[in-house]
Amino acid sequence: MQFDQLKIGSKYFTSRLIIGSGKYPSIDDAIESIKTSETELLTVSVRRLELLNTQEQDLLTQVNC
Repeated sequence: MQFDQLKIGSKYFTSRLIIGSGKYPSIDDAIESIKTSETELLTVSVRRLELLNTQEQDLLTQVNC
């Protein structure tokens, strides 16, 4: 059985699963869920962060963008 790929612009995806990052209770929960799901598509919410706080977990550095 052949599976169709999803094409958005010039990018091809093997899954149509889209995960949102905004409703998790913590960044750690979001990262764990995203990695476990193996999704290729992720929506990212904008959150207020202390830019000088280097101890805070950063979602974008944890996922392959």
